[in-house]
Amino acid sequence: MSYTYLFIAGAITFASVFAILAFYWAAKHGHLRDVENGAKVIFDEGEPIGKPTDAFPGYLTGSTTKAPH
Repeated sequence: MSYTYLFIAGAITFASVFAILAFYWAAKHGHLRDVENGAKVIFDEGEPIGKPTDAFPGYLTGSTTKAPH
Protein backbone atom coordinates (compact mmCIF):
# COMPACT_ATOMS: atom_id res chain seq x y z
CA MET A 1 0.00 0.00 0.00
CA SER A 2 2.79 2.45 0.81
CA TYR A 3 4.38 1.74 -2.59
CA THR A 4 1.24 3.03 -4.24
CA TYR A 5 1.48 6.32 -2.35
CA LEU A 6 5.18 6.60 -3.21
CA PHE A 7 4.44 5.95 -6.87
CA ILE A 8 1.67 8.57 -6.95
CA ALA A 9 3.86 11.13 -5.20
CA GLY A 10 6.73 10.39 -7.58
CA ALA A 11 4.49 10.67 -10.64
CA ILE A 12 3.10 14.01 -9.48
CA THR A 13 6.62 15.30 -8.75
CA PHE A 14 7.88 14.13 -12.16
CA ALA A 15 4.94 15.72 -14.00
CA SER A 16 5.39 19.00 -12.09
CA VAL A 17 9.11 19.19 -12.82
CA PHE A 18 8.48 18.35 -16.49
CA ALA A 19 5.82 21.09 -16.76
CA ILE A 20 8.09 23.69 -15.16
CA LEU A 21 10.98 22.77 -17.46
CA ALA A 22 8.72 22.88 -20.53
CA PHE A 23 7.44 26.32 -19.55
CA TYR A 24 11.00 27.55 -18.94
CA TRP A 25 12.13 26.20 -22.33
CA ALA A 26 9.20 27.87 -24.11
CA ALA A 27 9.86 31.21 -22.41
CA LYS A 28 13.59 31.04 -23.15
CA HIS A 29 13.07 30.28 -26.84
CA GLY A 30 10.55 33.10 -27.38
CA HIS A 31 7.37 31.08 -27.76
CA LEU A 32 5.53 33.27 -25.23
CA ARG A 33 6.53 36.69 -26.53
CA ASP A 34 3.71 37.56 -28.90
CA VAL A 35 0.75 35.40 -28.02
CA GLU A 36 -1.94 37.68 -29.51
CA ASN A 37 -0.47 37.87 -33.02
CA GLY A 38 0.45 34.19 -32.95
CA ALA A 39 -3.21 33.31 -32.53
CA LYS A 40 -4.15 35.39 -35.57
CA VAL A 41 -1.77 33.53 -37.88
CA ILE A 42 -4.21 30.64 -38.29
CA PHE A 43 -6.79 32.89 -39.98
CA ASP A 44 -6.75 33.87 -43.65
CA GLU A 45 -9.05 35.63 -46.13
CA GLY A 46 -11.25 32.54 -46.35
CA GLU A 47 -11.95 32.62 -42.61
CA PRO A 48 -11.75 36.17 -41.24
CA ILE A 49 -11.28 36.80 -37.54
CA GLY A 50 -14.54 36.64 -35.61
CA LYS A 51 -16.63 35.01 -38.36
CA PRO A 52 -16.95 31.24 -37.98
CA THR A 53 -17.11 29.37 -41.27
CA ASP A 54 -17.39 25.83 -39.94
CA ALA A 55 -20.35 24.04 -38.41
CA PHE A 56 -21.16 20.99 -36.36
CA PRO A 57 -22.96 18.34 -38.42
CA GLY A 58 -26.69 19.03 -38.41
CA TYR A 59 -26.34 22.73 -37.51
CA LEU A 60 -26.21 25.81 -39.68
CA THR A 61 -22.80 27.35 -40.37
CA GLY A 62 -21.65 29.42 -37.39
CA SER A 63 -24.96 29.00 -35.58
CA THR A 64 -26.46 27.04 -32.69
CA THR A 65 -29.74 26.42 -34.50
CA LYS A 66 -30.43 23.08 -36.13
CA ALA A 67 -30.61 22.88 -39.88
CA PRO A 68 -33.96 21.80 -41.32
CA HIS A 69 -34.07 18.24 -42.61
